[in-house]
Order: sequence, then structure tokens, then C-alpha cells
Amino acid sequence: PSQAEIGRFYLPLALTSVLTLGVNPVMTFFVSHARLALSSLAVMPVIGTLSFVFRAPAIAFQEAGIALLDEGEDAPAALRRFALRLGTCLALALGLLAATPLAGAWLRGIAGLEPELAAFAITPLRILVAMPVVEAILALQRAILVVRRRTRLVTLSTVLEVVVLTGALAGGVFALGVVGAVAGCAALLVGRSAASAFLVPATGVARRERQ
Repeated sequence: PSQAEIGRFYLPLALTSVLTLGVNPVMTFFVSHARLALSSLAVMPVIGTLSFVFRAPAIAFQEAGIALLDEGEDAPAALRRFALRLGTCLALALGLLAATPLAGAWLRGIAGLEPELAAFAITPLRILVAMPVVEAILALQRAILVVRRRTRLVTLSTVLEVVVLTGALAGGVFALGVVGAVAGCAALLVGRSAASAFLVPATGVARRERQ
């Protein structure tokens, strides 16, 4: 490939990473202006770290998708099944933790939160239970687009995610008066789901073109 071709393939992926890094400052701004801002700011890093433990295997599935997508005609269907099973298992595991005393044990004993903050963090954590499923689906969608060299669509989906997340935060915090941590976690889920929904038509076209 020429240098120009490499640039056209690579730059959208680099821009995607930059946009993703911008989510944290946006989140901090809105949460700091929400109800119970101090408590929310205290628990958000803990919630984010705990949820990431269950999201990380789903995010990493993108690499498997890129490597295996062209391994035979049945590979796309097999990868879709695996992605759904992976996301569901991770979501069930996070849900089990969030719905039982295990959450309190983690938040107080391992994360070191005071009992009041640990109790406060439970509801935002439960909002993120579905996130591993969304992450697994999105990972496969991105893998399909990377293999088909349509990386611009990956960037566009991330732009949409940031816009939807920002809008959800603004509406939740300023219009509805939602507690900061609740608004933040809900916005993360809604934004990531919007990105995945945006890629549904594009990944469908990419699969049909392969066939």
C-alpha cells in the first residue's frame, strides 16, 4: 500500500482514540454540576474501574474478530454468536455482583469507599450491567469495518457516541436534575448503544459485499 492509503486507513482510527479520550473531561464537567456532585465524583472512578473489569474482555474481542473474520464462510456467523455469548456472560457476571452483597464487599473492602458512598454507588453500577453486551457487539462491528477498510465509519460512530453522551448528560443534569453518577452511567450506556446502532447498516453491507 502507498503512504496515502496507509494514512487514509490509519488516521480515522487515531482520531477515534483521541475522541474517546475526550469523554472523561466531558463527563467530569457535567457530573460536577449535577446533584450530589461530590459523592458522584468520588464514586465514578470506582464504578468505572469495576465495570471495566467486565467490559475489557468484550473490548478485546475486536482483535479476535479482525484476525478470524476471513477464516472461512462460517466465520462471521460464528463470531457473532461468540460475541453475543461473551457479552451476555460478562453482563450476567456483573449483574450478579451488582445485585448481591458482593458489590458492597468490593466497594467497601477493596475499593475502600465509606459505607454511605458504597451504598450510593450501587444504582449507577447496576445501570452499567448491560454495557458488556454492547461492548462485545461494537467490538465485532468495528472488526468488520477494519477488515473491510471502512475505518471512517468507526470514527463517525465515535463522534455520534460523544454527541449523544453529551446530550444525555446535559438533559439529565440540567433539565431533569438527575444525580450526577446516575446521569453519567446512563449517558455512557446510551452513547455506546447509539454508536453500535449507527454501525448496524454499515456492517450489514460489509458482510453482504464479502459474500
